[in-house]
Amino acid sequence: MRHFLHALKWILLTALAIPLTLYCILLLINIRDVAPSEQSKYYLAQIEETDRTLANNLNDNAYIFALGFGAPKGELPMTTGLDQLQKLQNKDVSSIEITTPAKYYTPPKLPLKSCLGEDDFLATCKANIKQSSDLKTLLSNNRWLIERYQQLLNMSTWQDNPNFNNFMKALPFQNLLIAQKLYLLEIYENIDSSSPKLTAQAIEQDMLFWQRLSLNTYILSNKMVSAGAMSVNMKLGEVILNQQKLEQDAVQIPTSWTKSVPANVLSLSNVKLGEWLYFTRITKTTQVDDGSDDTITKIATSLLHPLMQNQDTANRYAEYLVGPKSQTECLSSVSIDTISSYIYNPIGKYILCTGVPSFNAYQLNLDKLERQRANLMGRLER
Repeated sequence: MRHFLHALKWILLTALAIPLTLYCILLLINIRDVAPSEQSKYYLAQIEETDRTLANNLNDNAYIFALGFGAPKGELPMTTGLDQLQKLQNKDVSSIEITTPAKYYTPPKLPLKSCLGEDDFLATCKANIKQSSDLKTLLSNNRWLIERYQQLLNMSTWQDNPNFNNFMKALPFQNLLIAQKLYLLEIYENIDSSSPKLTAQAIEQDMLFWQRLSLNTYILSNKMVSAGAMSVNMKLGEVILNQQKLEQDAVQIPTSWTKSVPANVLSLSNVKLGEWLYFTRITKTTQVDDGSDDTITKIATSLLHPLMQNQDTANRYAEYLVGPKSQTECLSSVSIDTISSYIYNPIGKYILCTGVPSFNAYQLNLDKLERQRANLMGRLER
């Protein structure tokens, strides 16, 4: 019995010593993080440059105007936008006022309903608009919002910042998209008193604004909203030109429709910078003890934190964003080679394998714009 207990003691000690020794070896291997890679350095330099550019573009910056677009009637959107910008820069996100149409006025009931989502949107939208008996009243009551939107379109630059990528609700998208539809509906309503050239220019101005936003934004949500707005521009614009052809027997096509959507408008390069910055900040905050975790979680977290190398993880994510490679060497099977690849920065590599979304779906949605434009031109040229 004594020999059995003695043997059991050594078995237990060995069972504890082996994982403890392996953990200590891992700690020694992970004692230092790596230096920033060239791509990470490039991203950091770009972030500094965008900070300077934003600071130098406060007066004619459509982004700041858009931040304040939901301000009450009679107030200046630029003043509200600058206040919102200051809160973003101070990371005072709790005090950022997210405005909705219902806050200051009743959202208008547009005659479009859900026609823009229909396969036969052209006929459906035309029928819905013609059935509306109060379009003039609708446009008259929202004249101030249309004029505010026209001011936005007249601005020559869009400069936001990747630092604001985690404040996705800072822009009043609902207000902006309602204003866009009202703007286009007014063009439709004024067809008989406007020349084909002026009609095309008004549609063109709207399209160029959203292209400029898509080209210059570093925020993924802004990019995808702009894609939706460009799609609306082409659909409602086609409704307008179709009606104009019936009434005036002459149309002029907006110039931007006749050319392929610029590749940089469809590119995700800028928003990938914003996503990289957001990802690196999130991984750092996960290592901060906020005091809300239970004891077991705190112990597990304290044991795993040394095995997470922030800069190595950031470098790998930057490489993934700019190249065709997979996120990292993910464990597809258990072997010595795959396990050995996880010896350094195992937590960071695991996060990259399991927690990084693909950009493929976003790119597919953006690429649909060019197909929509080509199909639109095919119909208009018939």
